[in-house]
Amino acid sequence: MLIFSYLCPSINLNKGVENGIKCTLLSVFLGRLLLMVSKILKEYFMLKVKKMTLKIN
Repeated sequence: MLIFSYLCPSINLNKGVENGIKCTLLSVFLGRLLLMVSKILKEYFMLKVKKMTLKIN
């Protein structure tokens, strides 16, 4: 919801329902994208850490 209000507060108020729907879809999409990216980065980081600890041992 935070992304939604950040991305398009003015569009939503000025242009009505259609843009509101577009904005909602956009924010949901961006939210999912961010979630995926953070998951991928987390996995990558974990692999890096595992490789580092293996090298040390």
